[in-house]
Amino acid sequence: MAYIEQFEDIRHLLQRADYTDVKVVEGSVSLREFIASMLSYYPRWVIGLYRIRAVFCPPSGDAAGVYRYAPCAEARGCAF
Repeated sequence: MAYIEQFEDIRHLLQRADYTDVKVVEGSVSLREFIASMLSYYPRWVIGLYRIRAVFCPPSGDAAGVYRYAPCAEARGCAF
């Protein structure tokens, strides 16, 4: 709680709040690298679900394509 109280913009909001929940995370990679790896993670079971979806959705009018490969996102490609 002491960490979040350092920020003047939200200190006045915390004074009137009934409940606050603050989480702080430290990691070995930058935020940009974390987001790039998070967005480019497609396990095989998710790809399988998209393939199953491609079988059942076209009759209902959905023209979504099947993702065969996960997109390769790199940290330098993320624009913030």
